[in-house]
Amino acid sequence: MSDQTGNVIPPDLERLIFALARQVGLGDDALLDQSLVEVLNVLFEKTSRMEGQKFLALALALLTYLSRFLPPKVVVALNDRVVVVLRGMMPNSPTDLTGHEPSPEEIGRPNMPYARSVPVESEVAPSDLPDPGAIFENYSNAQRQKTQKRYEHSLFLSKYSGGLSSLTFAFGTLVIHSVFFTDRGSASINNKTSSYFDLAPLYGDLPSQKDETRDKGQGRGLLHPDCFADTRMLFLPPAAAVLLVLLNRNHNHIARELLSRNEKGTWSDPPPVDPVAHAKQDDEIFETACLINGLHFVNIVITDYVGGVMGMPARGGGWPGNAEVLHEICVGDKKTPRGDGNLVSIDRDWDHLVDKLGPADFERGAKTVQPHGPIKDRVFAGLERLPNGRFADKDLSEILYAATEEPAGFLRAHGTPAVMRCVELLGIEQARQWNTCTLNEFRKWLELPPLTSFEDWNAAPEVADAAKELYGDINCLELYPGLHAEGRNGDSFGKTYPLSRVDTMRNGLLLDAIALILPVSIILAYPATIVENATEWGINDVARDHHNRAFGGHIHKILKRTLPENFPDNSIYTWFPMSTPTAMKANGKLPADPSEPWDFNRPVIANL
Repeated sequence: MSDQTGNVIPPDLERLIFALARQVGLGDDALLDQSLVEVLNVLFEKTSRMEGQKFLALALALLTYLSRFLPPKVVVALNDRVVVVLRGMMPNSPTDLTGHEPSPEEIGRPNMPYARSVPVESEVAPSDLPDPGAIFENYSNAQRQKTQKRYEHSLFLSKYSGGLSSLTFAFGTLVIHSVFFTDRGSASINNKTSSYFDLAPLYGDLPSQKDETRDKGQGRGLLHPDCFADTRMLFLPPAAAVLLVLLNRNHNHIARELLSRNEKGTWSDPPPVDPVAHAKQDDEIFETACLINGLHFVNIVITDYVGGVMGMPARGGGWPGNAEVLHEICVGDKKTPRGDGNLVSIDRDWDHLVDKLGPADFERGAKTVQPHGPIKDRVFAGLERLPNGRFADKDLSEILYAATEEPAGFLRAHGTPAVMRCVELLGIEQARQWNTCTLNEFRKWLELPPLTSFEDWNAAPEVADAAKELYGDINCLELYPGLHAEGRNGDSFGKTYPLSRVDTMRNGLLLDAIALILPVSIILAYPATIVENATEWGINDVARDHHNRAFGGHIHKILKRTLPENFPDNSIYTWFPMSTPTAMKANGKLPADPSEPWDFNRPVIANL
């Protein structure tokens, strides 16, 4: 079998093609002496008639492993079909954790109870579940693996094979914190933020927070320089906070452009002296800038973030494509930092104490470090504000460079640093308080076949035996520990899983991404409304260039706009910050520009 140019297909890809063909009822004889394009077209035609998870498994295998051989028309059609199937699998009427079915007006609002998508059918008593500490020690704790010579060579070296950088998951924290903010003081388990990508970490959820971030005195719709509302971001990898600072700058750039262009002719510069007119103009520009900035954020989510997690930079772009799992960042035992390396010293210093800390200690400690003072004056990562209230471009850029260079770690068994023990225990305990579904119940909701044994879940005997001893029955395996340690190719345990194996978290991620992005997509279906609210310039500003140097990526636009001296146009750091420069240097699909060749070195920084 050969491709369009007559090149022989690698044996592993040929085996996959024959395996997929058998699943759709084609015999080997039907594939002999045919070109790859002809075979793939037949596979696509057969696959497209299937439904549900069987279609997804085959489609994702095609997109994941054969994308460089697939004709463009097949890729586009298969991408679109995957989205349609995922959308059709979503529940129509989610209930909240109290059993209440929210009205259309209530769905997505702040301070509403979390929804429950998966019905819980199992009747496992909490007293019959294993101790969370035992779960962590037996198959989550990386420190335990570190002491076992058999695995010492692989500890913290299980990096994401697709070349993802830790900046991917710094941005991922913005995504998560945009739609989740648990009110721990609420009996109904409310979510204090909205369920939409409205950049709440930047602007805030409460009117008082929004007022404090805004520089209303100028009447130009501006934010105070380099500030953000969500205090949670101060305790995350510094790169996450830096990204929010850049989105702050992007908002102010947008606001200035809106006033300068004044498309409707209703604003004035200088702003009105009359207090009412002054406030009205400030509000109008601010809200319009928020909308446009939010669309920039969504574009980054769709292209750079989701596309990066799916492994598409290595395959020439596209979505959803290579649907890999969301991996956590690993803290190394030497110089493998999380974000920009800030946690390395913490991991060392806490090793002798962390086993003695419990969730209650963690909660008490968290309350003592809440920041005080005005939002516009807050700092993070040891940075200092300049007299104009901004952070130095040099300092922000250094943090982003470091996060781009650090490879992301693999979410796997025995891969969680000891310093994260309390967070892990809190997650397990909270899931039990909420009566969250089991792993197999989640798979059933995704229309995946249930796992039949612990070995089916993870083929590594050390992991499967530990879970079996703790839970006894695979149907009792809890969702969070189950997703965390599910066996995957490349998890450093030396086990190989079939290419067509359906990964629970991968499919869950796809479903979640579609669900979160779709409301914005619905808005974009009515461009007249958007143009009216966002202005013609705003629509052009957020428009995606599908043929740019990043395969249609978008984050480069924010980097070049907000840190122009430190992110050159030919730098791999500018166009692919969510992949490591090392991985991108080995990428054979980067678009070439002879007049401006790629620079894979860290940019020479401007001292600004």
